[in-house]
Amino acid sequence: MFTETFLGGHGIVGAHVPVGAGIAFAQKYMDETQATFVLYGDGASNQGQVEEAFDMAKLWDLPAVFISKNNQYEVRQMRSTKDPIRGLEKYIVSWGLATSANLKSRKSKEVKETVNEAVEEAKTAPEPPEDDLWMYVYDNGEVAPSRRGRERGEHKLGFPNTITTSGSGRYWFDNNVSREFGVFAPVDTPGFGLPGQFGVNFAFINKSTVDVFVDQEKINFFRVTFLMERMCPLSFGLGSRFNETYFAEYADAINYITLTKGAYALLDPHNYMRYNDPSQQPFSGSVIGDSSDPTAATTEQFGEFWAELARRFKTNPKVVFGINNEPHDMPTELVLENNQAAIDGIRSVGAEQLILAPGNGFTGGHSWTQITGNNDAPSSDFMNMLRDPLNNLAIDIHEVRVNLQLNYLRFMTL
Repeated sequence: MFTETFLGGHGIVGAHVPVGAGIAFAQKYMDETQATFVLYGDGASNQGQVEEAFDMAKLWDLPAVFISKNNQYEVRQMRSTKDPIRGLEKYIVSWGLATSANLKSRKSKEVKETVNEAVEEAKTAPEPPEDDLWMYVYDNGEVAPSRRGRERGEHKLGFPNTITTSGSGRYWFDNNVSREFGVFAPVDTPGFGLPGQFGVNFAFINKSTVDVFVDQEKINFFRVTFLMERMCPLSFGLGSRFNETYFAEYADAINYITLTKGAYALLDPHNYMRYNDPSQQPFSGSVIGDSSDPTAATTEQFGEFWAELARRFKTNPKVVFGINNEPHDMPTELVLENNQAAIDGIRSVGAEQLILAPGNGFTGGHSWTQITGNNDAPSSDFMNMLRDPLNNLAIDIHEVRVNLQLNYLRFMTL
């Protein structure tokens, strides 16, 4: 989570803001022609340390750019029920950090231009600017309604004004391209939201947004999620029989990214290695391959599913196969068996593209060598046993940075 130019987050809400101001102070002290981005959620805006950081940055003319990632919520509670965001705007204006016009809602292109201007200003004539990026972190399906407190009428398909990316070398990665779900229920309700209506309850991509990411942001790798319960309806069961309408909608998204835009697309069954009930993900549904659960799909069915999906994309070199999103709370040896079945299925149809295999414990890098879940063995004990006849296999490592808006970064080892 840390590099020489990216210092990650902080376990205490808002505590990283004065740290960022301190970094900017060091840059000024050492006469560096750089600026520091300090990003925080609007829910952290009432922290005294945040306001003190503004004060010090203003007093010492530090080369810092403060960004409020504003979605009007404090995790689960709408800010207007406690303290409207306009209270923060009042302080910012009164401190002379920004004018009311600076704090208006902006589109992505305007945000980028504003940020670029702020960086140059901070470098050349330090005067710490404050900007307010309005965004929808909880887009349709991101978090269960029971966990976030929003009303149904507030659901929106679309994309946040700011994007979370990571990358090195060959791939620059957009993690938040897909808003596919729309199945979360207040309580565990098998079948809730299924099958759903495309463009109303779920969607895969916004093509114009992909255009911006590829053409302007130079991103060339997109993770596009889907639900196995929609690809293989419960009436079919997990396997090689697909809902062809749903597949066509998904294939259109993948083809636009790969064939039209020339970027890579990761096929991501977002199921936590479970199938039959996504209504309370990540914990609902039967673990694939669990022989003690008569409702569970088998490891063999999982292999058949991947063989069919790979068969349909095997001629597209820009496609990457992600076996499953974040398995957890299951025997690690079963994760290995399911992964191997998927690999064998993919290779059996002649698909040669890169495969990403997850570990257990939400495939966390921090816990890769640790016992997770219900005394489940470390991923490191088993994932080294995976075999790919083409040696075109990588481990999918996820690391999550959570701030008050529940934004996250996700990293892949390629």
